[in-house]
Amino acid sequence: MIVNLFGIMDFLASIAFVMISFGWFKGFAIFMALYLIIKGIIFFSDIVSWIDFACGVYLLLIVIGVNPILSVLCIIWLLQKAIISFFS
Repeated sequence: MIVNLFGIMDFLASIAFVMISFGWFKGFAIFMALYLIIKGIIFFSDIVSWIDFACGVYLLLIVIGVNPILSVLCIIWLLQKAIISFFS
């Protein structure tokens, strides 16, 4: 059950990356970035959580104004995690 919830949240985070790349819904992007950062801190002993943490920080940087050139990598990362969590 909790794995599916994390999968849904990862899917929403990937959508936040797409929307913020167009400058839409900054509040939603900040919320999802904080989710990724907090999840990365809670499960910090796992390498996967380090990448989640990095994606969250990067999402916050995009909100501030950094070029979203690496967004595709974060989107792919979060989508594959979401898909795997739905089928496990």
